[in-house]
Amino acid sequence: MHFAWKDSGQPSVGLIAEEVAKVYPELVEFENGEAKGVNYSALVAVLVEAHKEQQARFEKQQTEIEALKAQQAEFDTVSARLTTLERLLIGKQASLTPQ
Repeated sequence: MHFAWKDSGQPSVGLIAEEVAKVYPELVEFENGEAKGVNYSALVAVLVEAHKEQQARFEKQQTEIEALKAQQAEFDTVSARLTTLERLLIGKQASLTPQ
């Protein structure tokens, strides 16, 4: 995120300490109750854990998607068989109808 340093007004890129403090106050360095900076070294551990959680969620969703695809394939097979049976029944009924 783009921001300007409070003391110099110099533009920079990084995280806004006040915003980080709302979620992870232990990652923010304070001086006289004012947020002064983010401990980026400690942030790495938080990001790694978040990535691991996201990866686990992704893998679970992939497993669920594969199960749904298998169910859909099974449904398609049953639907095709039902359509075939309906056609056979309709054909038999037509052959039994007096003309």
